[in-house]
Amino acid sequence: MKIIQEDQWLNQLKKGTFELSVLLILRKHESYGYEIVKKLNQLPFSSISQAAIYPILKRLLEHDLISFYWREIEGKPSRKYYRITEKGEELVFKRLEEYKKVYQSILTLEKEV
Repeated sequence: MKIIQEDQWLNQLKKGTFELSVLLILRKHESYGYEIVKKLNQLPFSSISQAAIYPILKRLLEHDLISFYWREIEGKPSRKYYRITEKGEELVFKRLEEYKKVYQSILTLEKEV
């Protein structure tokens, strides 16, 4: 059996949390792509490029977990702002509960070993 290299494991872990993290950001307030990237990159576990956020946003849009609108800003180009939908709110609650269970299970195992 081949063991996953440390960086691959960490990358997979991050990918699994990006959608939830984006939904949590949008749960607090509406935001545009670059601003979401900046917030994610402030987290100690996260590093994501601006180009990588758009496939995540597209996937969330396709599943009706977020919506968007264009905001005009005087003297600047319009920005596409994203906001969480009711369906997205429900999923955040469900995924957070699942995430907490997994996290607590790992901590329990660590204590037992």
